[in-house]
Amino acid sequence: MLKTVKDKSNSILELWQSNRIIDSPCVPLYNQIANELLEKQWSLYNEYNDDLRIVWVQDSKRQIFGGIAYTIDEHRTGWIVLSFTDPKYRGHGINQLCHEAYETDCKNLGCIRVASHVHLDNKSRLTSAEKVGMLPKFFVIGKKI
Repeated sequence: MLKTVKDKSNSILELWQSNRIIDSPCVPLYNQIANELLEKQWSLYNEYNDDLRIVWVQDSKRQIFGGIAYTIDEHRTGWIVLSFTDPKYRGHGINQLCHEAYETDCKNLGCIRVASHVHLDNKSRLTSAEKVGMLPKFFVIGKKI
């Protein structure tokens, strides 16, 4: 455990970090939210491998509220692979709590930037990204043929 934190409803929660997602209790929620994005066609794939780093928030009963899974690339960028929050706890500030720990870990690993891919229709993720200072830099354009 990194530290205790409070969400927007003042619930006392625990902030955790692991160098490998497989060593965390987050895999079921990670897969649930990744599949939700695939079903909405807001993601092209469910990138999951043992080397993903992860920060997450849970309560004292080990109920996972949400987290951020990420990887570090050769350009010293900390790429968010998936930012996920249990639907029951959306709007509680879980992403913001995780994002601070994610950025700190990336800085400690020598990163000079953080980034992620977000579907244009995923308004809630775009809003949560903006709240932590992440703004669009590029757009991928395309058309069905």
